[in-house]
Amino acid sequence: MVEHGVTRARVIGDGGWGTALALDLAKNQIPVTIWSAFPAHARELSQTRENKRFLPGIRIPDEIVV
Repeated sequence: MVEHGVTRARVIGDGGWGTALALDLAKNQIPVTIWSAFPAHARELSQTRENKRFLPGIRIPDEIVV
């Protein structure tokens, strides 16, 4: 267990803020899932591991579930 007491997180929203939050959580070793209201965008995020629209060039680690 991680010392901050958070065992997992879900981020609702796949925009710039949601993706950045998920990246920060994952960086702090918190298992995180990004939820998207848009299935096509969720597939793109999951396949390319990049939010090209809001955070181009920033890789989404494999540990983050979309």
